[in-house]
Amino acid sequence: MLTAGGLVTGVSGLLHWWRIGMSLVALTVGIFGLLGVVGWFVRLGELERERAARRRR
Repeated sequence: MLTAGGLVTGVSGLLHWWRIGMSLVALTVGIFGLLGVVGWFVRLGELERERAARRRR
């Protein structure tokens, strides 16, 4: 049988790991979001260069 103290320890441990997991998820999402924004700007720059090259011809 689980004692109240053991239950509290288990729950606080779970919350601790859950918080770590959530921050890892947030970090991963943030990194991928930054990569997406950078990729989007790079693509915009390439499109703009192509347009400028076409205008010159």
